[in-house]
Amino acid sequence: MRGDPVDPSHQQGQARLRNLTVVGIAGLAGFSTVVLVIAALLLGMWIDSLVGVRGPFMILLVVLSVPLSLFVMLHIVLSATRAIRSPEQTGPLSETTLPNDSAAADRSSVGSIKNPSNATKED
Repeated sequence: MRGDPVDPSHQQGQARLRNLTVVGIAGLAGFSTVVLVIAALLLGMWIDSLVGVRGPFMILLVVLSVPLSLFVMLHIVLSATRAIRSPEQTGPLSETTLPNDSAAADRSSVGSIKNPSNATKED
């Protein structure tokens, strides 16, 4: 049918797919952090056993794995969001990226509300 808006069930399916994609990205980022920290722990324990000491290499590698895991997590999230964004969404997220967002409509009208303390003064 011509002129009909997009099928609501299709929009819901698209929103569900987008939500599942975001959950998958978050899970991948969290999983990569856990894997890096555990790998650093095991590698540190192995190096400590080779050298014959208890702890310094393990602690050092675990501490160094934190910024590395943050970098990897950021890289995963940024590359995934770049890949899932549609071509028309080139700028920062806006109200147009979230259909049926009543909060976005409320935010757009916030600028028009006048502050009572700044009311026009007639002196």
